Amino acid sequence: MKVFKNILVGIDFCEPSRQALKQAARIADGEGTKPTAIHVVPPSEVEDYQQYYTIPTDAMLKAFRTGIEDVIEEELGARDAAMCKVTIGVPYHDLMREARDSQCDLLV
Repeated sequence: MKVFKNILVGIDFCEPSRQALKQAARIADGEGTKPTAIHVVPPSEVEDYQQYYTIPTDAMLKAFRTGIEDVIEEELGARDAAMCKVTIGVPYHDLMREARDSQCDLLV
């Protein structure tokens, strides 16, 4: 049986991604590890966000990270139930790059 120690799950705040987070957490719990939740912010969203909320990029990324941590807490019961990562890029491409670079065992 395959052992999944490095589990990556993409989060975009929608209900299916929340369900994917729950599934990743169930698998990770069975393996004695935590999943990594990643949110990729498209550059156009960064531009829109900064247009309306004149804040620096790092503050914006921190706000997205807080949002992902809130989702983790809502769905899994604790903010530290999953590791969290937020990056700027093209969601599909950057999720695949992160899966490759982190040598994840499972992408949910």
